[in-house]
Amino acid sequence: MKTIKRINIPVRILLLLGAFLFAGSARAEPAVAEQSLPLQLGDYLTTEYIDLLNQTRSPFAAGKKSDSRQYLSVGFDDKEKIIDFSLMGNFHEGLGGIVADTSLKITQDDFGETPARLKVLSRSEFSVEVEGKTLVYRYVGNYKQYIARNTIAGKFKDGEGHLYTFTEDGLATFPTRSFQYEVAADFVTIIFDTFFEVIPHGNSTQYGIAGTQYGFKLINNKLQIFEMGGPMGNEPESKPFVTLTRIEEAVVKP
Repeated sequence: MKTIKRINIPVRILLLLGAFLFAGSARAEPAVAEQSLPLQLGDYLTTEYIDLLNQTRSPFAAGKKSDSRQYLSVGFDDKEKIIDFSLMGNFHEGLGGIVADTSLKITQDDFGETPARLKVLSRSEFSVEVEGKTLVYRYVGNYKQYIARNTIAGKFKDGEGHLYTFTEDGLATFPTRSFQYEVAADFVTIIFDTFFEVIPHGNSTQYGIAGTQYGFKLINNKLQIFEMGGPMGNEPESKPFVTLTRIEEAVVKP
């Protein structure tokens, strides 16, 4: 089997920078029972993005074809009694969002160029009407796991019978090694579906920097994995270094 080369990519740190800053923003744990709030807390994606991801199995295609406000996180500040709808643009940069009280009356609105209208459809779904369009957001738990689950998470075999696994919570196991991985959702600096090794920063297991990148393409139950090259290290090689056949859907790390 071909040895997988590692590529040091100067721009790779940018892949996680926006996500880390966003994830690291203040988001207090609720002291009250979550069931008393009108919405579940956590990550939401637009139904537009969800539908495109399910149709294409391509975060790149889903991101390019959908409104850039695909992702936001709903948090609750128990001290201030406010619900924070933190918005991110193209999974890359914080755009503000909405702050509302527990009755969902908007007290701060940085969502768009026109005043936003917020409507709860269920505890796991709400809509925001802004700039002449309506965006519907659906709770997905952890958006990174959701994207992995709907793309490469699962068990695969190569042509020689070697096993490759990708758990939805971020563990990749190749025949020669295992590593933490993440499927890219931010395509500001890359132009192809990719996943990358996450190297923990110091003693942290939650945050890290992006290591080796791999391009991927899903065609039915086949997963092609590419080494990345080009001047910026963000272009896939012309041919995959391995083509895998899916033998099991998404698996969760034990």
